Amino acid sequence: MIATWRRHQSRKLARRGEAAMERGDWTQAQKLFATAFRLRPDRYELQTQLAHALKEAGHVETAVQQYEQAAVHDDDALYHLCVLYAERGEREHAGACLAALLNRRPDSAGAYRAMTTFGLESGLPSALKNRLRSDMEEKMVSMIDQLECLIAQTRSLMVETVDAYDAIRPSCIPAPPPGSGNPRLHVVVDARKSEPYHVRTTLFSLIGSDYQNWSASIILDNPGFDHAVMSMFDLDSRFRAHTPDTWDPDAAAIGVLYTSAGISLDRHALAWFAHVWENYAISVWTCDWDHKTPVWDKPPHYARPVLNGAFDLDLLLADEMPPPLLGIRHFAQSATYVMSATERKRRLALLAMDGEHIAHIPLPLASVTRIPERSDQAREKGETLSTWPLEWGGSARLPSVDGTLTISRRNGRPALTCGPMPVETDDIRIIIPTRDCADLLKGMVDSLLEHADYPDQVRIMIVDNRSQDIETEALLTLLQESGKASILRHDAAFNWAHMNNLAVQASQEPLLVFANNDMRMLSPGWDSRIRGQLNRKDVGIVGARLLFPDGGLQHAGMMLGLAEGSPVHRGVHGVDAGAAQDPTYDRTRSVASITGAFMGITRQWFERLGGFDAVRFPIAYNDVDLCLSSRMQGRKILFDPGIELLHFESRTRGLNDSRAKIAWDQGELGLLFAKWGRFSTQDPFISPLRSRPSLRGLAPTTAHQIEQHIEVANAGFAKGI
Repeated sequence: MIATWRRHQSRKLARRGEAAMERGDWTQAQKLFATAFRLRPDRYELQTQLAHALKEAGHVETAVQQYEQAAVHDDDALYHLCVLYAERGEREHAGACLAALLNRRPDSAGAYRAMTTFGLESGLPSALKNRLRSDMEEKMVSMIDQLECLIAQTRSLMVETVDAYDAIRPSCIPAPPPGSGNPRLHVVVDARKSEPYHVRTTLFSLIGSDYQNWSASIILDNPGFDHAVMSMFDLDSRFRAHTPDTWDPDAAAIGVLYTSAGISLDRHALAWFAHVWENYAISVWTCDWDHKTPVWDKPPHYARPVLNGAFDLDLLLADEMPPPLLGIRHFAQSATYVMSATERKRRLALLAMDGEHIAHIPLPLASVTRIPERSDQAREKGETLSTWPLEWGGSARLPSVDGTLTISRRNGRPALTCGPMPVETDDIRIIIPTRDCADLLKGMVDSLLEHADYPDQVRIMIVDNRSQDIETEALLTLLQESGKASILRHDAAFNWAHMNNLAVQASQEPLLVFANNDMRMLSPGWDSRIRGQLNRKDVGIVGARLLFPDGGLQHAGMMLGLAEGSPVHRGVHGVDAGAAQDPTYDRTRSVASITGAFMGITRQWFERLGGFDAVRFPIAYNDVDLCLSSRMQGRKILFDPGIELLHFESRTRGLNDSRAKIAWDQGELGLLFAKWGRFSTQDPFISPLRSRPSLRGLAPTTAHQIEQHIEVANAGFAKGI
């Protein structure tokens, strides 16, 4: 009877102890687990939980004693004892714990994680390492045999690589959902200075469309041009030949599609544009494209798809290829212009900078079609017919767009876009929370000032969160006395969001930058770029390109919904392998979110968004939450690789390498999803055709998936007209 009561009471106390841990009430947790363990001294996992609570409450030595006692029987206690010794720099003790754990459980994932994290492999006995290697080799042989069998069975279901785009393309472009109406579309084909072959290519693609309620105006230099292609105008009354001076839009059409001769429209292209104009109160739309090579006795070959999740002004301006297809709702701004390829690009840019919301259909609905390969033989006779109707480099980059944005070239690296410098250079408040780590903090402060164009207008505030080291106190005193930084003391539990909010309230500068203490600024003139980008009315938050000390890419924006649903940096954790060398991640572009390790925002916009959510997100995801708020209120998140820093990772707060920390992180992630729903797990800037989670391949998609992506990418613009 007494034994039953003790078991029941122990379980009850343990559950209360777990609840106290979730609240961060470590004092209460240690009392509850201590009592639970006294009632059931045979349950060593309770002693391990007691040790966890003691460690988090700051009673490290007592925690070590409890871990040591529990470790005789409990593998989890042995693992945490190893980690605790390693964190304290007691490598010999840590190595002994690791060896004991591997002797007990050679397959312990925690043991190998601790080994690689803290570099403990060199301290293991040779006999143990040899035995483990032998065991692992046998297991690997067995697993390789199983994997080969599995790969053979599932090969047909694996995601196709981009090289296999031609094979998978039909399943990548679904028809749109059925519509209630059948609105008329008008297509304007710029055929000036075009060859008959290119003109025929576009006209045939219109005739072959699944959507047939359209009319088309072919803009020619000379409507009296004498070639057989002109007979198509007599055979199909939907075609009309015009010069730029004689063209008028079809008044019965819901919208106008602008393209060039030589662009082949997919059979679903017109239907998709009709669908979005019918269902969304958005006037201007773009789409993806690819490249098409015709062969007279075979199906055409498709390759080199350009796949974007959403329209991006900065990518448009820096690219040399003009958009092959542009749709503008009838009677909307610019719907009455005849536009060349270059003019399409300029007009699209001006519309975006004038505040027009531009949406994107994330499907390759247009194909830039080359002349047949056999035609290349005629070049030997001196003929100069271009291979492609539009070519990379065929549309010059715009050095500036009406003085609003500038485009600067970099040697060996992609061009950068930047907003205009304000007439008066506003002061910038840099907010850096820290806890000790004086060496890192000093390097960060010095590098910010050394690389600034206007160091006298960079105001640094250090938020000191219970630093203990003598070196840190000396540095803070020196920084304050020298005028390099002001110090805000925060003698309270760690809450990154709350500390930054307090620092904003204690300052008054118009521009804010939130930064980690463990970085080094690399970019001269970084402050001017921050001012220019935040001077743009379409930008809400600006982030930087962060590098590991070895030069690898650590941050090029954040992607949503890939790593088991968690936000993840581009270029790390196996996602986007090779990103450090990929120019895609070295271009100014819109992203779903950026890290709070270096985040620029105007004070006005920060206050309008309500600051960081310090209640839900004291440690993690506060940066993602703020970025989602900005996007939902109409301003984008801009990744700017023109601002580059080294990031040494957080030595102040540490890593999520314990069950308690991982559990807390998962709790904050759950709160992010509860607040934002699918907007926190769907990234509008990644094409839905990209396979998840690796993004290295392509996967078939459905009309429903495309609809969902469009709705997430255009949140804030109500469906329906």
